Amino acid sequence: MTVTMGIINKPILGKTELAKSRLQRVSKIISPHWDQVMLSNVIAGEGAGDIHLYASAKDFESYGNAVDALNADPEMQNFNTE
Repeated sequence: MTVTMGIINKPILGKTELAKSRLQRVSKIISPHWDQVMLSNVIAGEGAGDIHLYASAKDFESYGNAVDALNADPEMQNFNTE
């Protein structure tokens, strides 16, 4: 069973590029820890303008391992303190 974590970002007007750059950076930081990472921009419909980040693990054990590894990742810790 695949387990997916999702982050939906709704950028503040005028801060879209900042949000995109931060989410692109986060996607690069988390990608070694997850089986699959996807970053997308919603261009139409109710969530138009939102930025979605999804990370998938093959099962709950892999999900737990990914979260533990991410919490111990120095690059992620640095990002969280910025």
